[in-house]
Amino acid sequence: MARPGTLSSHFTFVVVLVGFGVLVVLLGFKSNYDKANYRLRECVINLESIAARQEAVLAATGRYLSCARYPLEVPDADKPPTWRPECELDHQVWTWRYENGQRRVEAEFRDGREDGAWASWYENGRIQERGQYEKGLRTGFWTRWSQDGESEEEIDYSSDDAPPQSPTVERSSAVLESEGAEARAAGCPRRWQCEPTRKVCWSPKARQKKDRDPENMQTVPECWRQLMGLGRNMVLRGQYDVSAPAVASQGLRMQRFEATCRIDLKGDGNVTVFRATDSRRTWRDEG
Repeated sequence: MARPGTLSSHFTFVVVLVGFGVLVVLLGFKSNYDKANYRLRECVINLESIAARQEAVLAATGRYLSCARYPLEVPDADKPPTWRPECELDHQVWTWRYENGQRRVEAEFRDGREDGAWASWYENGRIQERGQYEKGLRTGFWTRWSQDGESEEEIDYSSDDAPPQSPTVERSSAVLESEGAEARAAGCPRRWQCEPTRKVCWSPKARQKKDRDPENMQTVPECWRQLMGLGRNMVLRGQYDVSAPAVASQGLRMQRFEATCRIDLKGDGNVTVFRATDSRRTWRDEG
């Protein structure tokens, strides 16, 4: 026959064990709720951002953008891919700096020559000159400013009366580095590189293993760059698409759009759909 003290200790142990189990279950429910709530907010915030950018696009071009569904499958919400801007191995931005760290010159290079945006600054940080190069030759409008920020000169190198010029001298990366310049892949954040296989921006010093894995990198389509501002790496757990049909109403054709986010809120394989329209209204699609 068991002693009363032994029964009491056994009962206490069972109560503690059951209580611990209940706590684990409750924490699990809270964790799943927090994840679902975070993913829901991500969808709604991105849809609101798309709606705002669509209005800017409409004001500038007179029509909304339509973007194809991306990615092709609804992502695994627990292991989402990282969207990254495209890059070219031979397209780099070289930056020269003053001793105080302020940028002095920043220029895009292709095949050893200036090709793309070019800009210079005064040591006080004010812009000095800005324009575009094409295969080592200045092209289009170039503007020069004084140290006070006043525009001093503007030249159209596409006009017939533009000053004569010769292509810039081709320089290798070693030569540019010897001049004190530092390089980054065009379109990538500073100190990032162009991943050679998939040709997307990535950081070799990324802290998380998934951010160093080229297989986890998804190229950002240009349409989505415009609507979501995806100029840098960005983790998105939803699948998005935007349609912008012209709708006939009382003999007039009106521009409309509808944006959709499909996302696995709970990580259980069940996809929830959210939509937003040109009215800026966002709602959950229960259909």
